[in-house]
Amino acid sequence: TCEPSREELDAHRGNVGFKTGEVIGDNASVWVLDFDVKASGLDAFDALEARYGRLDGFRRVRTGSGGLHVYLNGAVRGTRSCRLPVLDTGLEVELKANGSQVVWPGSTHPDSGLAYEIERDGGSGDCPDWLVQLVKRRPGPAYVGHIETGLPRGCGIHSIPPAVYIPALTGATVSAGHKALCPLHDDH
Repeated sequence: TCEPSREELDAHRGNVGFKTGEVIGDNASVWVLDFDVKASGLDAFDALEARYGRLDGFRRVRTGSGGLHVYLNGAVRGTRSCRLPVLDTGLEVELKANGSQVVWPGSTHPDSGLAYEIERDGGSGDCPDWLVQLVKRRPGPAYVGHIETGLPRGCGIHSIPPAVYIPALTGATVSAGHKALCPLHDDH
């Protein structure tokens, strides 16, 4: 990856987004586990570390809201961002992969005003086997049957079939069985 320098961040005078997933023209992929404080993410992080051991070999970023981003080398080609269950806790962690992004360290959270800060700079280590298994077991994409626009019925937009609007809006493809992956999450 190409990281922006401190000078570039300062000159930009704004936040920087980091696109997760596969790198075009390369055989590399970067995943980020997003442990969101609002979704009891730190409890999910603690549960995963208690079960599988410490995630010390990975870059960890404390988010401006107090959550945590853990950077990993992606392991399963074509993986879309999704929510993954954390053991039998009822908690989830969001896997940021293809079709998503995270806020880069040095950026500022819009609500708290706090910076995203590198907590541990371990690089993007290889994805652990337990995470690969979670990704492989996640449910497939759901049927996409219509688009909800908030526009009145009969205005024309509702007559556009998913096989046309999904690729046009997202770049995703629709299978012959009329299934498509949401560009951001395949779990809802």
